[in-house]
Amino acid sequence: AGQHRLRPILMTTLTMVFGMLPIALATGAASEWKSGLAVALIGGLTSSMFLTLIVVPTVYVDLERFKIFALTFMKTMFGKKLSPAATASVILLAIASACGVPASAQVRTLTTMDAVSLAIGKNAQIRIASLEARRSEEGVREAWGALLPTLSAEATYTRYMELPVMFFPTISVDAATGSFSFTEPSTAMEMGAKNEYIASLGAVMPLFRADVYAGIRAARAREHMATEDVRAGKADIIAAVKRTYANILLLRAQQDVVAQSITRLEETLHEARNLFLQGFATDVDTLRAFVTWENQKPAFIKLENAIASSTTMLKTLIGLPSDEDIVLADSLDYHPGVAASYATAYRSALAARPDLMKLSHQAAAAEALKDAEAAAHLPSLSLFGRVQTQDQQNDFAFSRYTWPVSSMVGLQVSIPLFNGYRTASRVEQAELSRIQTETALEQMKETAGAEIQIALGNRAEAERRLASSAATAQAAERSYQKTRSRWQQGLCRQIEVSDANLMLNQARLDRLQAITDCIVARTEFEKAAGLLVP
Repeated sequence: AGQHRLRPILMTTLTMVFGMLPIALATGAASEWKSGLAVALIGGLTSSMFLTLIVVPTVYVDLERFKIFALTFMKTMFGKKLSPAATASVILLAIASACGVPASAQVRTLTTMDAVSLAIGKNAQIRIASLEARRSEEGVREAWGALLPTLSAEATYTRYMELPVMFFPTISVDAATGSFSFTEPSTAMEMGAKNEYIASLGAVMPLFRADVYAGIRAARAREHMATEDVRAGKADIIAAVKRTYANILLLRAQQDVVAQSITRLEETLHEARNLFLQGFATDVDTLRAFVTWENQKPAFIKLENAIASSTTMLKTLIGLPSDEDIVLADSLDYHPGVAASYATAYRSALAARPDLMKLSHQAAAAEALKDAEAAAHLPSLSLFGRVQTQDQQNDFAFSRYTWPVSSMVGLQVSIPLFNGYRTASRVEQAELSRIQTETALEQMKETAGAEIQIALGNRAEAERRLASSAATAQAAERSYQKTRSRWQQGLCRQIEVSDANLMLNQARLDRLQAITDCIVARTEFEKAAGLLVP
């Protein structure tokens, strides 16, 4: 095929390429408007020529060779010739396996609790907060390390190019009296040897440092704050997952309602057309039925897109790839339980809400930092010791070195006297920070109480709407059935059927929305009361 089609392909491609060259190479006024298109055409035609003449024929040859190999192999294995359909299936499976395409995609089924568990284990924000908590744990270890002894070892080798000197005065002795005197000039004398070696081991043990104990308390408070950050992140993710999961169930239920409405309206349209042919309905009734039926389709399409977007958001929250298929196993249902009182919920919030607990630990950290700054007024006491050996020689005969050893121990006391009021200023700043934190804590407690009241009100309102929507949906269903029966008997107009269908849709959608609002309100109440995360 390549030999037979080589000439016409070359003629066609080269003709177009040479025809486009003047446009691609033009430099006149406004030539840039068309030069880009010409360059794109030249590149596309050239690449397609090589694909047509080289790549496509070789692919066909390789597939034919693989087909012969597959037929021979299957005939050897099974002892019979395969049908063309079976041969094609074998080839496609082999190609799919070679390309890494799975034979069947795995679909993950998720309940609400499954989604929450995945989110806690895979969500990036929770992992970041957990890593910060681990950093805080290491900060506590670092703070305790200030109370432990510090050991250090040193070794030094020095090569003197010129030996150091010491100056000694000239001594004059009086022979008669035996007295001596020092006169100028002084005499310079070299000291030591060319090679000097010094090795030492030192240790410092703090005995009293008030700032260290305050720093340990501050590090522990920061560790508790980081732990509460993890709990707060989990609470936010759990609430978001539950809301998103419920929203997807709502959207799918709404889509089912719209689909049922489309089916009913399609049946009404057929009935209207039949009645029109029989002379019992006007063309206006038929047109109205058609328009009403078509108006429901955009809503269905919009709901499909909303479901896809919410599902992608749920996958992001729980840490799943966006191309993985999931199926929600739960249904949109709500079982009202015994609602906790405001007093009980508020006590639970004070004891368990992550944001309140974090501010409480932050206040403790501010108090510890204040004590650490105030400790700068106090003296510190440390025990230190040092062992040292050294030697000097002009050669490297280490066997003749003597390595004399010296050692010492002592106590060091540091008493701060005056530093320009900086310590007092830092103590005052730490006290102001503590007051700010406590003020924020009191404000957060008031906010928590308001959130609990709002959540209780929203839950009660949603449950009342749910209770009333059940009867409304049943009444709307009966109204639609009776109106449609009258329409079939010619006792009412088609617009009444459309109105009855609209009211039925609205009643069902209101009930679904009430169920979702109840689920979301219960989740918000649990979050406000600190019940989402143990």
